[in-house]
Amino acid sequence: AIKEGLTCTTHTYNSMRSYEKDKIGTVGSALLCDELYTELICDGIHVSIPAVKFLCKNKPSNKIVLISDALRTKGMPDGIYPFGGLEIEVHGNRATIAGHPETLAGSVTSLMGCMKKAVEFGIPLADAVRASSYNPAQAIKIDDRAGSLEIGKDANIAIFDGNPMEVFTKTLYTIIDGEIVYEPKDIDN
Repeated sequence: AIKEGLTCTTHTYNSMRSYEKDKIGTVGSALLCDELYTELICDGIHVSIPAVKFLCKNKPSNKIVLISDALRTKGMPDGIYPFGGLEIEVHGNRATIAGHPETLAGSVTSLMGCMKKAVEFGIPLADAVRASSYNPAQAIKIDDRAGSLEIGKDANIAIFDGNPMEVFTKTLYTIIDGEIVYEPKDIDN
């Protein structure tokens, strides 16, 4: 598949054949092939903490892409919602197929929430930020205009305050195309 152009594994670990002693499987290939980017839903639900740590220890940090896999029910209260002809049930930070509590429907965690979980799981803050910004831009080949703070690139930036574990909870500014689109009302200028 790599010879035919495969560059990234989607939702690494989820619905993938795992590795066994006599078969490397999709997960093993994702870890073995350094040229592949590996998407990781780091919401604390889809992938266990040891599996997150294992991937991050065995994959080059510039090839890990944090994703949220967030459904449109992200941020909604607990309840049952229509989704693609099915009903999904949101309970806390889990979204499952209604009536099937073990079948995940997707995530209800934001990308910022996934970054916070990654740091909570022991992933260095710089690696979590890179896996949520520059790595995805590289993976989809838009790093010439996005993913890092450089002259000539899109000025889409979120600025936070606090220590590393609080950095994900207090947004100071959100800037899109160089324009401030969010600023809390209680900030001192």
